[in-house]
Amino acid sequence: MLLMACVHRGEEMEEQRNVICDVRREMGSCLDVCVMDEEQERSFVKQFRIVGTPTYILFGDSEEKARLLGKVDAGTLCHFIRMHLNRDENQN
Repeated sequence: MLLMACVHRGEEMEEQRNVICDVRREMGSCLDVCVMDEEQERSFVKQFRIVGTPTYILFGDSEEKARLLGKVDAGTLCHFIRMHLNRDENQN
């Protein structure tokens, strides 16, 4: 799975980047992560209709699986990812 994180540059970005690093360590090799700021990736923001930040989009099999809006802590983000990982495993 791939987690794309779109966050606003500044203090929010640093805070959420720390959360994402914690989550990446926790999830191990089952998760790849990409962090971008909304200013740099306008085409991504437009294509995926991101209306606020932070926005987390989880991709699997080249399609969007789920999305989470708003600031989160590492526990919440891990739970969100695991919930969708388990859902995908149960569907296969």
